[in-house]
Amino acid sequence: MLSSMLMLEQEKTEIATRLKSLRAGHAKKVTIEERQKVEREWNLIKGVSSRREKIAKEFWQIVEDGTEGKETLEDLREGWGLDD
Repeated sequence: MLSSMLMLEQEKTEIATRLKSLRAGHAKKVTIEERQKVEREWNLIKGVSSRREKIAKEFWQIVEDGTEGKETLEDLREGWGLDD
């Protein structure tokens, strides 16, 4: 527990030092082009993620329809790592 406290104190000190530097204005400025690029990539990833989520829900619905017994479904979810 003591070592954990010491590590947390050290981390707190490092974060405070970084925050002080950022507040002093030593942060790298992001250009408009860089920001637009990141936003495009984010929107692309968000779209892929939502489509994958929809596919997963449809897949699980098919599995539920074709499987009898709640325990079997729970075993399948656990085995496939869907609850992680």
